[in-house]
Amino acid sequence: METKQQYRNLCEVEPSVPLFHQAWWLDAVCGEDGWSVATYIRDGKITAALPYIMKKKFGLKQIGQPRFTQTLGVWFTPSKAKYTKRIGKEKEVVFSLIDSLPYHHIFFQGFHHNYDNWLPFYFRGFEQTTKYSYVIKDLSDLDSIWGDMSVDVRRDVRRSKDALKVVNDISASEFYKIVHKTYSRQGMSPPYSEARFIKLAEAVFTHGSGKMFAAVDSEANIHAVSFIVWDKHCAYYLIGGGDPEFRNSGAATLCIWEAIKFSSTVTNSFDFEGSMVENIERYFRGFGGNLQPYYRIYRFQNVLIGLAFYFRRYFTKRL
Repeated sequence: METKQQYRNLCEVEPSVPLFHQAWWLDAVCGEDGWSVATYIRDGKITAALPYIMKKKFGLKQIGQPRFTQTLGVWFTPSKAKYTKRIGKEKEVVFSLIDSLPYHHIFFQGFHHNYDNWLPFYFRGFEQTTKYSYVIKDLSDLDSIWGDMSVDVRRDVRRSKDALKVVNDISASEFYKIVHKTYSRQGMSPPYSEARFIKLAEAVFTHGSGKMFAAVDSEANIHAVSFIVWDKHCAYYLIGGGDPEFRNSGAATLCIWEAIKFSSTVTNSFDFEGSMVENIERYFRGFGGNLQPYYRIYRFQNVLIGLAFYFRRYFTKRL
């Protein structure tokens, strides 16, 4: 059987495969032919996988991850082996996965925070930088979550819920318009098209793995929106936005609180999906989650490529 089809079959039956590793998710964010997967097979079954996309820019082949996908990296089938044996086996498996990758000049992926052993990549010449998100690790006690939130967050929720209601029947097109207004306020355009966003939303809803929240007033004005996706282990705050005209209504905070409450009915934890921008980090911190590190693992074919890559990223951020 062709490797990719075998991986698709695995995703349909193996509950431990994370949302962003799911074949249907990868199809939605980059097309059925837009991604590949390196696998480790034992006794005819896939026991580890590394999905990826391959881009070519300026003549350089880069292995990375698609848009909307906060983390990717290596997935291992759950193991009950002793810790020392498991770590040793992970080294063998990761070496095999690396060797299965096609020739490339750059490797650059974020790994889920559950992946805690990047040593095999280090042994093969990779490097890593630590990124952070905020995660509410246990959604079972909403009263406790509410109590852990900052005074400012709780005040915004109380204030806004008297003037606004949160609905879930907003269309993907309406959602995108609010996101577009958010970017326009900063003199930018969204980094993805409306058609691409709608395609993702349709796939998520088809698989029962996402929900949109919109805070609206009595005149049906949409103040803010949030979009979460989830698997059996965690919900992820994928996209949010607000109409600049109603920027101070507290609607964004209300949407997130409603998203957290809903998430407690379908999964176990809530990931704010990255907090490396200072003002965003401060805002997410107010919801009381735990600071959660995760790895960004990378490798360049040579030093010059690495310098060029970081030079471009640095000045792109500065513009």
